[in-house]
Amino acid sequence: MPGPPLHIVTRSGALGDTTGATVPATFPARFHMEEDHEYQPDATPIQRFNTDGSYRRSTLFWEKNFWTTLNRGQGFRTPAEPPGIDPTQPVRIRVRLWGLPPNPALPTDPTVKSLGIFDHYVDVALGPVLFPRRGWNGNGADFVSGLHSAQTFDSTVAGLPATGNQLRVDVVDFVDPDAARAPLRVDRVGVAWCDLFYARRFEPILDQLDFESPPTSGDDLYRIGPFDIGPDLPRVFDVTEPLRPLEVVGLDFRELSPGAWQLRFRPVEPGHRRYRVIADGPSVSGIVRPAN
Repeated sequence: MPGPPLHIVTRSGALGDTTGATVPATFPARFHMEEDHEYQPDATPIQRFNTDGSYRRSTLFWEKNFWTTLNRGQGFRTPAEPPGIDPTQPVRIRVRLWGLPPNPALPTDPTVKSLGIFDHYVDVALGPVLFPRRGWNGNGADFVSGLHSAQTFDSTVAGLPATGNQLRVDVVDFVDPDAARAPLRVDRVGVAWCDLFYARRFEPILDQLDFESPPTSGDDLYRIGPFDIGPDLPRVFDVTEPLRPLEVVGLDFRELSPGAWQLRFRPVEPGHRRYRVIADGPSVSGIVRPAN
């Protein structure tokens, strides 16, 4: 980078007089679940054509890589345990699925179906939350009908347990009532991703934590723990401006019980900030130091 070398400047996080300071119990967090194992380029967001011949696109991101694809009667299961969740607060769940064209190797035709029958029927659940069964039409690059093949399951619930949750997606083994059409039916669905938006406690994972301050600036006292890195003091950085991070110094780090440590700091916040807590010490470090 051109210009003089840059150094990380510091800002005090010393506790001082904590009378009247606000101690946030949680912060807004997002837990994104996605793995790309299957390439399905026909799940296009193009919907018909404009009068000038250009594509008419939906506003959705074009998913080309999917976690998995399912056929009639098949299901998908994966753990869904957002770290540090406060089970007493609401959680927003979003799951994205796509209706996909049939496999050319299968002797089936998704257009052969009885009147009033959908292309896809799916059951989706996460933990104790069961979405209503959904049916829809649309198979990937469906230029003729312009039907939207993507579906988003979206709900806000309370009381999601901290552990033991599973994301469950089942493509219903729906049988066409017409005996002649029933053997020709196919239902392919791609599982794209799942998002959980929730209130997270200030509990580090592997002695690290990223979090944002409350929306309005104020006198905030942060309590983060437990850490298990012993006396190796973690470091705190204000990364609101990624190219100009600030290090928060003057931290308070104490052992609450054998092997369980708590970090406290009270920064002067000029506005909404983003922080990153990184383990750094002789035994463990999340900081890469250049050789020179």
